[in-house]
Formats: sequence, structure tokens, C-alpha cells
Amino acid sequence: FPTDATRPDELVAVADEALYLAKPAAARRGLEQRDADLALLVETAAALMTTADAGSLPAIIVERAVALAGAADGVLYLVDEAAEQLVPAATVGRPRGGRRALRHGEGLAGRAWATAAPVSGQTDTDSATAAPVSGQTDTDSAAGAETSTDHPDPTLLAAPRTPRRRGDLALAVPLVVADRVRGVVAVGRPVRSRHRGLRDHLALVRFAELAAIALDNAERAARAPREVPERARAEAELRAAEERFRRLADAAGQPLAIHRDGQILEVNEAFAALFGSRPAELVGRSLLDFVAPESLPVLTDHYRNHPDDAVELLARASDGTVFPVRVVGRPIPWGGGQARVASIRDLRAERGLEARLAKEARLDRVTGLLNRRALAEEMAVLVGAGRRGEAAPAGPRSGAALVLLDLDRFTTINESLGHAAGDDLLAAVAGRIGEICRPSDVAARVGSDEFAVLLPGVDDEEGARLVAERIVDALRTPIRVAGHDVFVSPSVGLAWAEAETDPEGLLRDAEIALHRAKEAGGGRIVLFEASMRAGRHERLDLEADLRRAIAGDQLRLHYQPIVDLEGRAIVGFEALVRWEHPTRGLVPPLAFVPLAEETGLIADIGRWVLREATRQAAAWQTTRVAARPAKRAAAGAGCPTPFVGINLSAREFADPDLVDHVRAALEATGLPPDRLELEITESVLMDEAGSGIGVLRALRGLGVRLVLDDFGTGYASLGYLSRLPLDAIKI
Repeated sequence: FPTDATRPDELVAVADEALYLAKPAAARRGLEQRDADLALLVETAAALMTTADAGSLPAIIVERAVALAGAADGVLYLVDEAAEQLVPAATVGRPRGGRRALRHGEGLAGRAWATAAPVSGQTDTDSATAAPVSGQTDTDSAAGAETSTDHPDPTLLAAPRTPRRRGDLALAVPLVVADRVRGVVAVGRPVRSRHRGLRDHLALVRFAELAAIALDNAERAARAPREVPERARAEAELRAAEERFRRLADAAGQPLAIHRDGQILEVNEAFAALFGSRPAELVGRSLLDFVAPESLPVLTDHYRNHPDDAVELLARASDGTVFPVRVVGRPIPWGGGQARVASIRDLRAERGLEARLAKEARLDRVTGLLNRRALAEEMAVLVGAGRRGEAAPAGPRSGAALVLLDLDRFTTINESLGHAAGDDLLAAVAGRIGEICRPSDVAARVGSDEFAVLLPGVDDEEGARLVAERIVDALRTPIRVAGHDVFVSPSVGLAWAEAETDPEGLLRDAEIALHRAKEAGGGRIVLFEASMRAGRHERLDLEADLRRAIAGDQLRLHYQPIVDLEGRAIVGFEALVRWEHPTRGLVPPLAFVPLAEETGLIADIGRWVLREATRQAAAWQTTRVAARPAKRAAAGAGCPTPFVGINLSAREFADPDLVDHVRAALEATGLPPDRLELEITESVLMDEAGSGIGVLRALRGLGVRLVLDDFGTGYASLGYLSRLPLDAIKI
């Protein structure tokens, strides 16, 4: 809302914070999706690491790639360096062109081989002259559009165009080991009709790194029997397995630990760094050593009932530091048996951000005071405890009061010196209020130029008034803003919390008192009284009745005659609106016209008066009702048709559609324009001095008569009046 801030960037920041705090469930779903992606990657790494058969490894690689991409088709090509070709080693589904070899730079996969970088495209184009495998050929005639980069570029991989046909390949990622491309894995479009996201592409790129390491390890294992004796081979395989896990786990970039029944078998560098130790020092220890005692029951229940779900715990580092973590576990084969891999994510940064945003959500950015929502929470604690007869949170408090301040003329200051100066003024006012407040008082900014101070422990209303007077006195000294001495005069509403008062009622009572203070001219303190609430209710009822009166045909026009003193003839009438209430009777204008002005209903009333008065005047003209002398009634002596005069309010005169409304009324009734007289008060005309002359000239252009009312009550000079297109002046 505009009251939350004064500058656009502040409004954006406030809305951004509110959005973050309003969507914790969506945020958790995003984290759970990321954990699920990580778990799938860890499972894939374990499957690749534990596969010793080099012959079955290509099928596992392409199956995992297709599953990770959410696609239906995929193919794994291996580089035949002797023939300088990409040879398909395994396929899933029916990938187009997946049964034949590709030359260097040919098709989507060939380009990934040539560039040693991922390539995404709309269709895969394979040349018709490529050598087929096992005597079979595929025909691909659609022209393709591919994009290659030396490294996964988020701007290129974030939203590639989806292939149009089943089997078309959409993404090819090279398998690179020691700067040498060993193969290319290519996948088709996703099964669901959606574009791939950046997360999907980066997961495939990370998977390709793991698959390349697995292929290299398999080849090393296959060569081992021919190169070393049996004993040396066993030792080499053991060292290779250990190195394999470290390389795969470190490539994942997330703290990982493999354990069996809670005993650590292996950890990666990220896990050791998180808990402040070296990997060798952690092997053999229990995972429970790194769990805070208060989280042990949670972990036990989780392991027994939901071992594969994510869980949040308090972890404990080697130096005793306790911090929140999120743990995701999955079963994996290890060392001839079953084990589990645990992925750990440190939540300290996220929790710190949440705490900071929660604190900032309670504060006003300009003044540093509490905002309206935070004040309501404090009032609910203080006043609510008093209503329930409970002890207040911070010591004995015999009562409470609310002081509501509104800075008079702040809008003028803000518009004259600028919004930045206005913010400086608000901050200075907040500082002076803070100097007066006791430690137990609660100060807040609750509106654009409105402040509130909640006073607990106040014995009586007089004590609350004394605090309010001290605040007003503190603001009497001028404040230096933008090179100007600015004098601040606040209007103050004061409300006392009685036993039956609820927080909302206390704030409402203070607002009623503040409204009375401003109605009385501002710069004063008004203490709320119960009679004000009744008057407020009556005013609301009257406003509701007035709205119904406009639509319910309860308004009436009374016509006051205008007499020519020389000839004693009635020459016109002034239309005066009256309200005939069904239960109140005839409501006097002073009882409802000011309310209509304040609520804006005067515009609707003014348009009704314009239509009804012109209709009546036109009827007089039709029936030739002549104005007659007051003292003689000469039979048949007709007089000119009388005109009708209408008073224009300030809102009506400022309405940019006023001229159109008058023209429409004249056209609808057929009343000659010179039979309509519009009256504008001097004060209204002076307030609209800039545009007022233009409006008067436009009305005069319609042919209506213009009259200046209440001349002499304002500051219009005779010289100024001489420039106005007026027909008469009422003195």
C-alpha cells in the first residue's frame, strides 16, 4: 500500500519481502525438488561407480541420462578414434539417427564431439552419406538448428526449442576425460510438454562428467588383469574404487557421507569441511557424533519410519557449533553389501535470511520504528492480556493508552521540498518521539505522516495526556531539512484502554479522537470520549442513508424566487436541494451537504440537481409560465421565461467533465442555454485560479450565465474579477 513507503524502490522492496514471507510452502517445494534432483544424481553416481562390467556400462549411462532428462529417447555414442567416427553403443526408445555412425561435426552429437561442449537444437540432422551400422540407414530430412558452446551457457541452455517429432534429439553432451572426448550422450525431448529448465541441463552436464569418469574407470579396470599381477590388481582396484568415490563425490559439490548402520565408511571433502575435520579423521566414527542431542529423537524416528525422506536437524561440528541442516538419504550397494549415502545441506544462511526478513517486516524503512502490523501485534499482547486478566509480559502494568499523532501540513512540506526531504523530516520526528518514550513504550509509524505511541503502565488518562504533551513540546523546536527550518505541528488523538477495550477498538477510538482534533483546526490534543463513538456511528449511518437517498428518489429541489426590484417581477429561481428522509423527515442542508462534500457524494448530487433543475426550467418554458409582478396581476400579461440558478460545489467545478455534463443536460431537456445560471463561490474560484478561467470560458461558450457568489469573503481583487467572463456578482 502507498502508506508502506514513499518511493517506488521502497514499495518494491516491501512487496518483495511480503511475497517471500507469504510463500514458505512454495519455497519448501523448491528446496525439496532440488534435494530430489541431488538424490537422483547421487544414486546415478553410485550406480556408475559400482558397475564393474564395461559391457553393461553404456546401457546404464543412456538409461540414467534419459531418466534424468525426463525424456523417452536417447543414445550413447562412443568415439572410434581409428575410424574417426561416433559409433552408437546403446539406445533407449527410438532416437532418430541412433543406429548409425556419425562423422566429426555431423548432426547434434557430432557437433558436441567437435566442440567438446553441450549442443542443443530443434531437430537432429544426419547426412544421407553417413556410413550406416549393420547395413541399416535412417533418413532425416528436416533442417536442424543447433547451438554449441565451450561451456554450458545458461542463456543458451535455459530454454531450447522443443523438437517437433518423436525421436528427435534435443540435447547432446560430450563425455570428456583429461580434455579428450570419449563419447557423446544425446537425449530427446521431455515426455511432458514443457521446455527444459536450466536445472535440467546443468544436471545432464554434471551427469556427463560422472559418466565420463565411470567409462575411464571401467577401461582402467579392464586393462588391469593384463598389466599387473593378481595381488597388485586387487590393490589397484581398491585404490581406484576409493579414488573413484572421491572424484564422484567431490564432483557432486554437496557434503556426502556413506555409512552402514550409522558408522561412516567414506566422506567427501565438502562433508569434512562442513564439520571442521579431515576425511581420514571421520571414517569409522558414528554419524550420531555430529547430531545435536535435541535432534536425536527426531533422527531416530525418521530413520525408522521415513528413511528416504528429507529431514531437518540440528548438527554439531567438531568445535561444538550447532547449526541447522537438511539431510537426504538413499540406499546404495557398497563393498559387497548395502549402505546408505547421506547428502547434507547447511541451512544457516537461509535461516539467517529468514530471521532478518522477519525482523525487517516489522519495521518501517524510513523511520526505523515499528510498522502498523507490528504495533497491532504489540497491542494484542498488551491489551489482550489485560482483558483476559493475565499478567503483562514485562512487569506490572496498571493500564494502557494509545497516542496517535498526525503531522499537520505534511503534504505541503513534502510537495515543496521533495519526497527525500519529507523522509528526512519523518525520520527526525521519529527520533524526537523516541527520546521522549520510556523503554516500555512502543512507538510506530502507522501511516504516511501518522505516528502512534502505545503507553503501558499508565495509571490514568491524565498521565497519558502528560506524555502526549511532552511529545508535542518536543516537536515544537524547528527541524532542519534540506536547508530549511521546518516547524511541525501535530494533531493528537488520545484513547484510554478500558477493561472491555480490545486492540482494534483502542486504535479506532484513538483515530476518532484524532479526527476530532483535525476537524477543530489541528495542533491540539483531543481525548476520546464515548459520545464521540456514538457520533461516529451516527455519521456512518447518515452517510449510508445519503447514498441510498441518491438512488432512492429522496432528494427534492426547492426553488427560491429572484425578483427584479424595479419591476417587481419574478425573473428566475435558485434551485436548492433538500433531503426528504423516510424516517428523519426533512434533513437540513447543513446536516448532509458537508458530509456529501467530504465523501465525494456531492458530485452525484450535483449531477442530479443539474438534470432536475434544467428539466423543470424547460417545463416552465413549454407551459409559458410567466413571472408576474408581486403587487399586480394583469391578466394575460406574460413575462420572459424565468431562468434557473444552480450552485456548483468545489468538487463539481474541479471535475474535468463539468462542461460535458452541462452540455448533455441542455441537450436532453431542450432548455435554452441563457436560461441556465451557474453560481461559483469566490473561494472555489480562487482555489482553482490556474484552470478556473478556462472552465468559465468553456461554460460561457455554451451560452450559460455565470455568477460569482459570496464575493467579499475571500481575497479576489476587482482587477482579477475584470478578467473573468461573469454576468453577475453576489456581494
